[in-house]
Amino acid sequence: EPDASEKNIKNAYHAQARKYHPDKNPLENEGKFQKIQEAYEILSDDAKRRSYDKKLEAQKKESLGSRKYSKLSLKRSRDYDARNHETPAKPQSQSSVDFKVSAIEE
Repeated sequence: EPDASEKNIKNAYHAQARKYHPDKNPLENEGKFQKIQEAYEILSDDAKRRSYDKKLEAQKKESLGSRKYSKLSLKRSRDYDARNHETPAKPQSQSSVDFKVSAIEE
């Protein structure tokens, strides 16, 4: 959480570190434990945490922008089809595709 306190971060880190410590299950937990340590290193340092939060916010904005672009492209495509009196091909159900393929194979 972006507004988590240092105490909350530290408590969560200790709980996860105990749960995934390599001494408990070395083969499965080593990678998870390393990721937990890296995350704690970033979140416990104010400057690193601000940088991480900025990057995360930028990614969210980029993701939202690409979704808006996709919706706009779909709308423009539909508008174009409507203006040119073309109806887009309807997707076929999987059963009709399977039937056509099996009919060809026979």
